[in-house]
Amino acid sequence: MTLAELLNSDVKTVGRWLGSGFLWWTGELVSMLPAPARRWFETRPSLIAEPLADGGYRLTRNGRVVMEAAAGGRRPRPVTLRLPREAALIREAPAPGLPDHDLRRMLELDIDRLTPFRSDQVFVDVVVDGSPRRAVVAAIQRDLAVLAIEHARASGLDPRVLGVAASSPAEGALDFLPKMRETLIEPGPSANRTLIWGAVALLAVANLGAAIGRDMLDVRALRARVEGQRPQVSQVQALRRKVLSEERRRSEIITRRAGGEPLRMLDALTGALPDGAWVDRLVFDGRAVRVSGYRQDQVDVAAALRAAPLLVNVRNSGSDVLTRQAAGQPFDLTVEMRRPAGG
Repeated sequence: MTLAELLNSDVKTVGRWLGSGFLWWTGELVSMLPAPARRWFETRPSLIAEPLADGGYRLTRNGRVVMEAAAGGRRPRPVTLRLPREAALIREAPAPGLPDHDLRRMLELDIDRLTPFRSDQVFVDVVVDGSPRRAVVAAIQRDLAVLAIEHARASGLDPRVLGVAASSPAEGALDFLPKMRETLIEPGPSANRTLIWGAVALLAVANLGAAIGRDMLDVRALRARVEGQRPQVSQVQALRRKVLSEERRRSEIITRRAGGEPLRMLDALTGALPDGAWVDRLVFDGRAVRVSGYRQDQVDVAAALRAAPLLVNVRNSGSDVLTRQAAGQPFDLTVEMRRPAGG
């Protein structure tokens, strides 16, 4: 259905669409209930009317004859109208693993193969029953069904269900009236508008309550799952902290070794000392090195060490005073090793 078709439809057609949608919605909600609860929503009258040969009806309730109704009754009685079994064509068909609503729709569309009638000649009802599942498909001619309803109303009866004499519970559940109402041949039973809207509100609240209850159950299941996985998560977090701590410790060791390795320091200092300088004493504390000795007059040891890329913070050390000797001028310097990048 397109938007143009909806806008061009009359009120009666739109009302029929809304009614069909409402019946489908309520049917889906009722089908979700357990079997004992579904019986509360059944509107099938317990009074059964069966036509007699003289035009009257035999009325029974729970298998016992109540009375015989003749034509011209003053007050319509709600009844379940059951025609003879020969009035309908009944057969069984395989029932695939589909939802009942979809299975009924599939068999209704396939009625021209299951019966000698076309879909526009008969009213069809499908009842799914049994284990393993089986589908009871029944078809009744439209003219015969309409004539039976009109005759029953003329006899003072108000048919609420149109079925056939049943030889099994599945056949007893047949009802052709819903299909007659869908095709506008048989109008639905009148009801109080306030009662209808009250039922709509009640069903909406029930639908909302069911959704809230399902969400609460899902949240409770999720909370239980989280609580069940908490010990594993705690173990993983403890292992992660241990790995990070070990990684930091190893990084610190590598940094200390890179910045305070004696061989690295000795190599850098040896390459930085100029010719004409002799080292007499060398002291290394892991970070700074103190080097002292003698140099020729024209040699600047401090400037040479400051020019070295791996040596920083070159300064004179005034704790010891060396005297000039024949070897040359004394020097006493303190030098620090440059930290590696990121250390």
